[in-house]
Amino acid sequence: MVSSMLTFDNVKAAPATKHDALGARTRMGFFLTWMILKGLASDRHAAAHARLSSRKISPLASWPPRKTKLTSDDFVYKGNQLALNIYRPSRYQARQSGDDGHYVDIFDSVFPVKDKEEIEAADTWETYDKIREKLDALFTTSTRRYLQGFQSAALGKVDQSVAQLLPSFLPETTPEHEQGVITDLSKVGVEVTSLMELRTSPIPYPEAIPILIDWIENLEDRTNPDHQRQLRMELQADLQKTEAHGVAFHPLIRLARRDDLDIIDRASFGLTASLIATKEQFDDIVALFEWPNPDLYLVSFLSRQIQRSTTPEAKEILLKSLTSTNLSGYAAPIVSKKAWVEAIPTIRGLLRNPDNPVFVTEELEKALYELEFIQFQQQNSNVLDDLVGRALATTDSKELAYSARILAQANRPEIIPALERGRRSGTPLERRDIAKALKTLQTAQAN
Repeated sequence: MVSSMLTFDNVKAAPATKHDALGARTRMGFFLTWMILKGLASDRHAAAHARLSSRKISPLASWPPRKTKLTSDDFVYKGNQLALNIYRPSRYQARQSGDDGHYVDIFDSVFPVKDKEEIEAADTWETYDKIREKLDALFTTSTRRYLQGFQSAALGKVDQSVAQLLPSFLPETTPEHEQGVITDLSKVGVEVTSLMELRTSPIPYPEAIPILIDWIENLEDRTNPDHQRQLRMELQADLQKTEAHGVAFHPLIRLARRDDLDIIDRASFGLTASLIATKEQFDDIVALFEWPNPDLYLVSFLSRQIQRSTTPEAKEILLKSLTSTNLSGYAAPIVSKKAWVEAIPTIRGLLRNPDNPVFVTEELEKALYELEFIQFQQQNSNVLDDLVGRALATTDSKELAYSARILAQANRPEIIPALERGRRSGTPLERRDIAKALKTLQTAQAN
């Protein structure tokens, strides 16, 4: 499973402290040993627990020789909460003046000078115990101590100093409709107050994914009908994290195909599935379009997964979506952006429908305008002198607008008189391009 890994420390961070790479490995190794003995390390370190507990090996023997980073993959969720509080990477936690709760400061207090010989001789239980005593003193501090304080910074929305002044957007108590899933999460060591807290924390939560999937598949049997849709949306949001990719996809597809569910919920499941789909899973997304009446899924499947795909099936879906009453307004700008000029006849035909909603008509007109410009550009980019003459002579506002876009880029000020004459004629799209080209050429002349 791919994980959204969080890095707490690495050998490259050594220059920012008093110690070199060797000292950084020692610092990380002691912390890892402490976490293993607290039962907060991940399964990858399970074999070292018994040997460290009996002290039959040195405290740094658990640190692999080629390992250069201390990451969230080294710990379980609860361990990562604690590590985040004690290590406090600068991206998520601002170190305060006089703050004695930072592990780097603890290590530096035990090794106050950059002494390579002292570091090399540090791999003893006596030295470890000095650090252990200081870490144990912090262990009684709630692992939730800093979580709400840095939540906005963790999301990358605001500076840490600003985030600390903001009121928390997380609920202080568990919402009633989330109590069951929050209780189940705590049983696997994922202790949070709400599903929002789970996804807004920078800590990966692979342990939580099976619980979230189990709940979303059995929601009707566990939750009051009045709260089902709200809880379903919360669970889907939590399943969009990187660690859920490849695991949550097939359960979501199964839910999208359930005829007993409301069509809005099925569309929502399909959208979430498409957002986390891999290239290998694209066929499952495509298969949803083979059902009768795919319009029921509205814009759900015009997602980035469909848009990014280079498969013929994806192109076929998007082109077919143009003819859908509910989808054409959303498919048109995508088709235009992809420069699929073969869609021009279809769009022209759709624009002849007098019953089109205003939004659909506007999007189709913009797409047709851009696609026809692409054709015009392909035919005229290599005959600029001829294009200048045609621009000066034409009375067709679209031809003038298209010519202006090409000639302004080529810096051909000869057409300025034609642009000044034609800037108030034509459609809004044509007037926009004429005015933009005129401004570009006049600015170039002035400079």
